[in-house]
Amino acid sequence: MRILRNEKQKDNMAKFFWDAAKIALATRVLGPITKPDIVQPWVISLGVLATFAFALLGYLCDGMEASS
Repeated sequence: MRILRNEKQKDNMAKFFWDAAKIALATRVLGPITKPDIVQPWVISLGVLATFAFALLGYLCDGMEASS
């Protein structure tokens, strides 16, 4: 049983992961940089990892074929 049953579901899932990547980037990487007095390297590292993970999932969903 495939999770993504049609092209619209595949596109929506890909968009979800791309948006999650943008949110992770904004909140965990760019946000702390705007307040340099409280920058913690582990928070930025975690944000970069989350961004890449969500972007990879979005990329993989874009490339998947939806079953008809």
